[in-house]
Amino acid sequence: MRNAIMAADRRARCGAVLLGLALLLATTVFPGAAPAVAQDATGEICVSAFEDRNGDGSPQESEPPLAGVAVTLAVGEVRVAQLTTGTEAEYCFQSLLPQSYTLTFTAPPGFAPTTTSTVTFALASGERNVIAPFGAAQPTPPQVVFSSFRNNNTDLYLINLDGSGTQRLTTNTAEEYAAVWSPDGQFLAYQTDEFAGWEIMLMDVGSGDVTRLTDNPAADLFPDWSPDGAQIAFSSDRDADFDVYVMNADGSGVRNLSQTFSNEAMPSWSPDGARLVFVSLRDGNYNIYTMNADGTDQRRLTDDPGDDFAPAWSPDGSQIAFHSDRDGNYNIYVMNADGSDQRRLTDHPADDFVPAWSPDGTQIVFHTNRGTTSDIYAMDTAGGNVTQITPSGFDDAYGAWRPGTTLSSALPQVAITAPMDGATFLPGQQISLQVQTNAPDGITRVALLANGELVYESVPEGTPETFAPLLPFRPAETGTYRLEVIAYSATAASNPASITVTFGEPEDAPPPAAGGPQITILQPEADGAEYVLGQQVTVGVRAQGSVFVRVTRVELFANGVLVTEQRPDTPVATFDTILYYSAEQEGSITLQTIAYTTDNQGNDIPGAPAERIITVVGPAS
Repeated sequence: MRNAIMAADRRARCGAVLLGLALLLATTVFPGAAPAVAQDATGEICVSAFEDRNGDGSPQESEPPLAGVAVTLAVGEVRVAQLTTGTEAEYCFQSLLPQSYTLTFTAPPGFAPTTTSTVTFALASGERNVIAPFGAAQPTPPQVVFSSFRNNNTDLYLINLDGSGTQRLTTNTAEEYAAVWSPDGQFLAYQTDEFAGWEIMLMDVGSGDVTRLTDNPAADLFPDWSPDGAQIAFSSDRDADFDVYVMNADGSGVRNLSQTFSNEAMPSWSPDGARLVFVSLRDGNYNIYTMNADGTDQRRLTDDPGDDFAPAWSPDGSQIAFHSDRDGNYNIYVMNADGSDQRRLTDHPADDFVPAWSPDGTQIVFHTNRGTTSDIYAMDTAGGNVTQITPSGFDDAYGAWRPGTTLSSALPQVAITAPMDGATFLPGQQISLQVQTNAPDGITRVALLANGELVYESVPEGTPETFAPLLPFRPAETGTYRLEVIAYSATAASNPASITVTFGEPEDAPPPAAGGPQITILQPEADGAEYVLGQQVTVGVRAQGSVFVRVTRVELFANGVLVTEQRPDTPVATFDTILYYSAEQEGSITLQTIAYTTDNQGNDIPGAPAERIITVVGPAS
């Protein structure tokens, strides 16, 4: 019955309007609705949707109709009709009584609304009401610009935070460094040695057009945009020593702000534009100072025997990150904006440099020589969850986040935590997908599709920000299925999370280890992963048996001591699961997993173990 109802609902959504809508609306009185009136007094409501490619909320001639937008028409709390847009310019609800209506638009998966998603209005008798177009855009994934020495030259590159989508932005024979984004994410200011000395350049990232902003025989370095995009601060030695200067965004109006006889460099604006933070050599070594945007009220924030560099204000203005060698080698530190509570975020024998905050203030990128080359890394603001972004083999430096919408902030998020991709199950076996979802404006439903067909929906109570349903699936036939999960909020749908599972014994299934199931550690992916003392280590495993060798238990050991175990609900041919280990001691830890089967006499038979070696380091001081 449930599947029949869902199939009917799909057919209704894919059509323009139910043919019986006119009869429904002409003969039914909804709560708060006016009584039925003559048919010739009815009106219509027309809607349209467009792909808002520039994200400005207004349709342009170059922006095409957006297919897949679900439009719901309601009277009060009662839904009376729904349609799904295609590629036509306009869709209409017809034969509507004069009364108050509410339209709700839901963007298709992978799109976020750029216009209002709910419209309530009164339809007059005989009126044709054309609603303002609904717009939605594919949010820009988090991106980082950086300098890289590859192709025998240092150029600017752009990369997605997950390491994909690398783009080369500059292609000349000059060296380009220290690129920073304009507040709207459309332009880059950076330094280059293309001319006689180092100069500040401006690039329109969309078109690739480049404009020279400074023209001086001195070295002009380390630009930084003001929050309103009207000015650029930089450092220059055009007055003998390095000072902090500011200019208009078109290169005009250059003026010296710091005006001392020592070296000042690396300016960074506060989020409100009222102050600048910078480094100065005025007291014998490089320390961090702040001053008003006009150069007055210069205050010292750090006072230690090491050198402090590259201060960067957090997006909320409460903290300043920087790198320092005060404890021997260069690491990343953070302090309050007034200089108090200075604390170390990274604690690594390699050198970590030039922190840059993510637009939402939850992460920091930096470059480091932890490997054989300098690479771009990211971490959270507590120094944990350190992740390498750029691949090793090049010299990458000076990473900077691109401002603007990110997938994490614009769309509902969904992840399938079990089973793992590629899992194999017995023919006809029912499985449950473990799912994690979240959305700032609340989850309204979660859909499960098998090979593109909707097979199950889970609806939470209310609209919680997080929702973790179990989605059941039992195949009608043996074979391989692509399972997709989409999370919906009131205004948008997530990008699908997907796995591929097989029901039946696959021909290429790996043979079980002698006597017992074979086990593979999927996470961590390789030896050498580093964790902070007390951090929870996630160990993802796949235990592979066969129709005759069923997996009954998986165990996790740390340096030979049993930590935890997991058991499937019933013995299975393939068991994907996650085991957790709390890193409670520093040093090298050998994690070992073993999968078991049980023979006819009830004896446990282990397979060959799988191992992964991790390193646990002390917390940041």
